[in-house]
Amino acid sequence: MRVLVYGAGVLGSLYGAKLRAAGHAVTILARGHRFQFICENGIVLMDGYGEHRTEHEIPVVDRLDPNDPYDLILVFLRKHQIASILAELAASSAPDILFMGNNVRGPDDFVDALGSERVLMGFPGAGGIIEDEVVKYIDSDEGRDATWGVTIGELDGGFTPRLERIRSLFKKASIPVELSHNIYAWVLTHAAIVLPIAHALYLVEGGTLELADRPDVLRLLIFAIREGLSVQETLGIPVIPRSVRMYKWVPSWVTSTVMRARFSTRMAEIGIEGHALAAQDEMAALAAEYAELMRRAGIQTPALRTLYNTQDEE
Repeated sequence: MRVLVYGAGVLGSLYGAKLRAAGHAVTILARGHRFQFICENGIVLMDGYGEHRTEHEIPVVDRLDPNDPYDLILVFLRKHQIASILAELAASSAPDILFMGNNVRGPDDFVDALGSERVLMGFPGAGGIIEDEVVKYIDSDEGRDATWGVTIGELDGGFTPRLERIRSLFKKASIPVELSHNIYAWVLTHAAIVLPIAHALYLVEGGTLELADRPDVLRLLIFAIREGLSVQETLGIPVIPRSVRMYKWVPSWVTSTVMRARFSTRMAEIGIEGHALAAQDEMAALAAEYAELMRRAGIQTPALRTLYNTQDEE
């Protein structure tokens, strides 16, 4: 399978390097100084604790040639950047295009441009930052040399042969894969958590350690997550995985204690704070999309509106 990783930020670089190291025919698309660096040095990875540094040679291009016979394109761009490349993707001969990332509005724009038969959605679990062109990544379980798994799915919820092929692609690189029967609901549920966290960080004008020391903002964050899940359910979109519904019934003081401990870790500093502070443009765009869902749901969302700085409509 010939694979193009479209985007050479933290996630594109990390997963591209891991897939390439596993022996897959992977090319990465980068632009500007990132393209030049990869041409000269490859992709440089370092675990977030600074203990393991690896360098990975990988073919790199700075544009998508419509005649290149890719079998799969993995798109690792921020949500608000994708609209600008849809025409380019549409011209490609690649039969399968997997969009890996945050998404509030859903796949309609992708489907309109590419056709439903070419579109898949997913989410990469890894987190990290790029410093001096070195990708520093970290694990969800505070591990030392592994990547977070990915969640992928068909738009119609089916478990298809191509989905199994893509799962095998990742599994060969020792990247765990979960298949979702409702991938949009899964991604939206993630947004209901990550967006309030990002905006809570912006509110305290600091990092995860500063957030951990602000019980008032942690409480606001918890209620914002509860409201987001209620918005989702009001619109008839299930919360997936169902375990996330614990935010709605676990006492806020318990959730606050857990969050305080989590936000005090190196994992949070690299995997949560690093991305949130680097991607404020994406988070603002996603919050604007989420405000539309709030309007459609028609329920009270005071905590969300405080975090997103959105006024109630008359």
